[in-house]
Amino acid sequence: MSIKARLQLVMKMNNLSNAAFADKIGVQRSSISHVIAGRNRPSLDFLEKTLKAFPRVDAHWLITGEQSKLKPQQDIVDTDVEATSTSSAANTGAPDVQERDEKATAKGVQIIERIVVFYTDGTYEETVPKT
Repeated sequence: MSIKARLQLVMKMNNLSNAAFADKIGVQRSSISHVIAGRNRPSLDFLEKTLKAFPRVDAHWLITGEQSKLKPQQDIVDTDVEATSTSSAANTGAPDVQERDEKATAKGVQIIERIVVFYTDGTYEETVPKT
């Protein structure tokens, strides 16, 4: 898959026209037209702006078309859910997460370290439990 096709996939996955994509990443609309038409290859600045506007897009995939090896990312966790979990644990007298993990490890129980969701467009999300 060419870089042109990968950019088109990013646009399609986000329901954006060429013009809307250009506006979102902050480039001239003609830049998009030139890249999509195959007249120009995207510049480093163009790619940086794309990756900043779409943080879930894997940079390695966008540039090379290959899936990158997993590397730590920032937590993608709904803070409202965490707050609810923490407050309900406090209210019920349940052990905190670290204490629970230490007890489970001592008993030889495996603990979820992270959850990774892979999407067909080559992007992924990684969620790491709050400690």
